[in-house]
Amino acid sequence: MNVIRLNHVRSEPLLKHGMQYLYAARRRMTIHDLADKLNYNERNIRRTFQKELGVSPKEMTDIIRFQNLLQEMRRTKPTRFPEIAAQYGYYDQPHFINSFKRLYGMSPKQAIMP
Repeated sequence: MNVIRLNHVRSEPLLKHGMQYLYAARRRMTIHDLADKLNYNERNIRRTFQKELGVSPKEMTDIIRFQNLLQEMRRTKPTRFPEIAAQYGYYDQPHFINSFKRLYGMSPKQAIMP
């Protein structure tokens, strides 16, 4: 949001309000829930996110959830990943590890090693 604002990018109000809801939710929010909050149909939301950000709303929720998870990991230095994975809505450890690798480029264990 700061990048959009600082670069004076004219984004649609739908995107601005959608991003606000996604950041406020901090975890997973479905496109259906977002559509209900914004009073737009799901297709318009998907199209706007893809056009303006280059990612789908689902991918954006994954990125936001991951950002929050990383901040939590930096604060608490976890030794067991299943608890933090469950706290952030990952259904099992393999999904958490795959998502971590996709978004961070390495495994959680590699990321916390000095």
